[in-house]
Amino acid sequence: MASSNGEGSCLESVLLKKILVFGFYHKGNAGDNFFIDAFQVLFPDFDFQFINHITKHHLLNIDGVFIGGGSLIGEPISLDDGVFDLLKQQNIFYIGVGSETNIHPQHLQLLQIATLITIRNKEGLEKIKKINPKTIVIPDLVHSLTPKLSNCKIHKSILFLPNVLVMPQFDDPHWKYSAWEYFKTETAQFLDLMIKQNYYLSFFPLSTNFELNDIFAGIEINNRMQYRDSGYFINNDSSFAAITHLMSQYSLIITQRYHGIILAEMLNIPCLAISHHHKINSSFGHNISYYGLTKDQLKKETEKIFASLPKVSPNLPFNSNISGFEELIRKVKDALCGD
Repeated sequence: MASSNGEGSCLESVLLKKILVFGFYHKGNAGDNFFIDAFQVLFPDFDFQFINHITKHHLLNIDGVFIGGGSLIGEPISLDDGVFDLLKQQNIFYIGVGSETNIHPQHLQLLQIATLITIRNKEGLEKIKKINPKTIVIPDLVHSLTPKLSNCKIHKSILFLPNVLVMPQFDDPHWKYSAWEYFKTETAQFLDLMIKQNYYLSFFPLSTNFELNDIFAGIEINNRMQYRDSGYFINNDSSFAAITHLMSQYSLIITQRYHGIILAEMLNIPCLAISHHHKINSSFGHNISYYGLTKDQLKKETEKIFASLPKVSPNLPFNSNISGFEELIRKVKDALCGD
């Protein structure tokens, strides 16, 4: 029975909310797939539908649209013709988006009318607040999840997370070719040195999309190595539990992927981020620029990290950072109750 002050009826209405979530879903990207798990953890009573393209049918009989998470506000929204005006009539929430990019005109229009905007870093807070003051900062959505830890540690081990997005295509500018050729040659020499020193090496893709598979980049680096070996490559089944269980076994994560940094932080594993974009700069670990990177820089940073490791590095218990999302949960439910 609903209480006389209306709290019961408000709660009951929240539990029935049907939410459409638009993002880079169902495309083989582990980080975006983790967002599906995160939304369901944060709002377990919502009825979610996760899509990567919006049709008129998707907008029927829903209570709100979540856009996010991830770095998507710089790209156009994938939707059918004539749907954008219908989308603007919805109760829109931007949840866990990156504010480090330029803003596409479609997203700018929606940001201006959004019920709530939550961004995952403070860097763009003032920029987004000028567009819409109903903006707050939250942790990356993946922080709401609890990783699965392994009981094993692989001694002197390196897990390399490449990024296919730095690989040039035939019509890309020459500087992109030059940067990639130089990077993979220097990285291959560094990895050969690590193998000579009895380090255990694996490549792991966080994106396994048909067109954007990180293994493509890993293979090109492997092909430049003297100690090339197809056994370095590990398949990705995309589940959060499996990926975190795997990663927790390694001594060091070297990542060209943003969520490689997030996962390393959650797992308390030393991380060396190779950055081709400022969003990949790690506040948790060590950073090195993709552009002009040398084998000596990689060697120096890696030696520094391994020198600082304790002789025994057990996996520590992990507590989910769900408290960092309390404001998000409250504001979303308050907004939906007010309809």
